Amino acid sequence: MAGVEAPRAVRDEEGVSRLAAFSDAVFAIAMTILVLDLRPPPLPTHPSDRAVWHALALWHDYAGFVISFLVVGSYWAAHHRAFRHVVRWDGALVWLNLLLLLGVTFVPFATAVFEDYEGARPAVLVYAATLAAVGLVWAALWRYAAGGHRLVAPDLPTAALRGMTRQAWVPPLVFLASLPVAWLAPEWAPLVWLLLLAQALVGELRRPRPAA
Repeated sequence: MAGVEAPRAVRDEEGVSRLAAFSDAVFAIAMTILVLDLRPPPLPTHPSDRAVWHALALWHDYAGFVISFLVVGSYWAAHHRAFRHVVRWDGALVWLNLLLLLGVTFVPFATAVFEDYEGARPAVLVYAATLAAVGLVWAALWRYAAGGHRLVAPDLPTAALRGMTRQAWVPPLVFLASLPVAWLAPEWAPLVWLLLLAQALVGELRRPRPAA
């Protein structure tokens, strides 16, 4: 309608806190579902010790759970750190955040597909594409919030903003880079994902700690 101004982002730290708390809950539920979906392989009644040890040695199922848990956890950690600097919100931020959470809640399904169809090209592609999509949405969300200090504290150093933006692009780029590997040699794609886990660990160790 003419003469009606579009709503603008206003400083509302309580509203941002509610948005962050809701996101924390969704991340926690998704990560819990990952372990609930972890099931021991079916065995005959009264299996031998050897059969049980063999079933427990099926590392592929555990690998899918561990990778998904750590990756989703790293996205949560990035979300948690970033929202400490967000002091305003608007409709675009809310919808970008909902889109991010949509992807997060889809990760348990993609993990189940990856585990159930071990080594199958479509399963590996779906898994890698899902985690790449989640990362791309997160990078877009942070870029929107931080661009020109749109929704973040005005005194946050530009260098810190740029560093967090670069960090946000690493996970989706790793998973996107794994797609050709997943197509040509699906069994090797997890090795590419390990680069992400190593990068996250190194980045966490190098991150400055707040002064006591």
